Amino acid sequence: MTVALPLAVKTWVPVGQTPQLHVLRYAPDLNPDEGIWNYLKRRELANVCCRTLQDLEQELIRARERLRHKHSIIRSCFLQCGYV
Repeated sequence: MTVALPLAVKTWVPVGQTPQLHVLRYAPDLNPDEGIWNYLKRRELANVCCRTLQDLEQELIRARERLRHKHSIIRSCFLQCGYV
């Protein structure tokens, strides 16, 4: 597939050479981190309201520590992506 190169890439590639570029696209359905964040957002932090960023940071740390012991949830995030 031929794609027009942005100007920044054209200036980086020497004149007369064809760059061998591979376009990588982000696929959230293949990233287990997305499942973890989704779980934290919808379950662990669903009704959390913080007054400051420091409070939010503490809540995130507590939620992460709770999730750390839920091996089945973590494993399911990897299974959903096809890694296990």
